Amino acid sequence: MTLTPGKWINLTAAACGAVGTFLLFKGSFAFEAPAAYMNKQLIDEMIARNLRRYRFQRAGLSLLMVSFLLAGAAQFVD
Repeated sequence: MTLTPGKWINLTAAACGAVGTFLLFKGSFAFEAPAAYMNKQLIDEMIARNLRRYRFQRAGLSLLMVSFLLAGAAQFVD
């Protein structure tokens, strides 16, 4: 079975969508809020966790966008 260029593009789009969705799931949409009492170390740790979530969210959303663009472009190939 040979895959046409359009099918390769669709396969790539599906992979990007799956990885992007996993990254969003891993990164969660919710950020931590500061507690009533926090010291400098706790605040720094919270900021680091929120930054990690932010990066996962951006990477996941970017991959989802790429998957949509690739799926749209595949319609013009074949």
